[in-house]
Amino acid sequence: MKHRGLPVLLLVVTTPLAAGAAGPQALVPPLRTGPGIPDADRAEFDKKLRAALGTRVEVLSADAAKKATEKAGVGAACEDAACARKLADASGARFVVLTHVANEAEIYKVTGAVFDAANDKITGNVNKSCELCAVGEVGGTIDAVVADLATALAAPAPAKAAPTPAPVAKAEKADVKVTSEPPGARVTIDGQPAGETPLKTQLDVGGHTVVVVKDGFVAEERAITLDTAGLDVEVKLKPTAEAIAAAPVVETTERSGSYAPWGWGLTLGGALATGAGAFLIALDGEVTCNDGRGRSECPNVYNTKVPGMIALGGGAAAIGVGITLLILDPGGVPVNPQTTVEPTAGGAIFNWGRSF
Repeated sequence: MKHRGLPVLLLVVTTPLAAGAAGPQALVPPLRTGPGIPDADRAEFDKKLRAALGTRVEVLSADAAKKATEKAGVGAACEDAACARKLADASGARFVVLTHVANEAEIYKVTGAVFDAANDKITGNVNKSCELCAVGEVGGTIDAVVADLATALAAPAPAKAAPTPAPVAKAEKADVKVTSEPPGARVTIDGQPAGETPLKTQLDVGGHTVVVVKDGFVAEERAITLDTAGLDVEVKLKPTAEAIAAAPVVETTERSGSYAPWGWGLTLGGALATGAGAFLIALDGEVTCNDGRGRSECPNVYNTKVPGMIALGGGAAAIGVGITLLILDPGGVPVNPQTTVEPTAGGAIFNWGRSF
């Protein structure tokens, strides 16, 4: 018996559903048969295939199948996974069904297999024969092949793996030092508490907002731009108007004390010198000896008027300079000095005083 070549029937099934479709779509290209099958029989088989598939999937037009075949650039003998993958890529189909129809001495053989693009493999190999069958009886064999391929065509698509998130670049950090006058102020950075001054921390390189707060002082807000070199933030806080009004008034007098010792020394020394001068003036002309009866036993008398006048004048000058130094002394007590020198018969009387 001479065997004839096996004609090939190619069936493409797509998984994307059209709007309102109840199941997967099927793209069925024009049926391919060998010389053993007349064109009229081929057309009848093609019609039967579409009807059988239509009970399980939505069958798209023959024109769509032809365009997918041309786009894929495949020939008539498309029987392996590589060829089926091209058809799947060209049509967007998940399934490509490869079916062979042959007629050998009135024995029709129909074989089918499903290429699953989602799993990138061929499944559901089926072989059916119809011996001594008429053309009309081959339709039952085609129905049987489609029924056996139903499980492969209804297989759920594998779950898609979650996309791997892109690696997040680690932000560069830099040192930040925040100080305040007075210290002990609360610091918030980008709205989050960060501690009290003086504060040292690390922040991401870029822009930030730093707020420094202390009770009784006006809050300070700084917008900073940080680079890898780091940054020092120095804040001088100003007291609030309420804090200033509530503060007690304290009067202070700056005292240097640089003139006071000299002023007091000269004043006291001048007073002693003035007293000594007055005594010497009063002593001038007195006898140096007496017999106890009011008579001088010797002609000698005291001659102390000149030294007395010198001591009196020098003492008065020293007192004047001393009082002046006390008045000019920044640390001294304000006074209203009053100094008088009154001449007398026996010399002079020196008077000095002050009022507070």
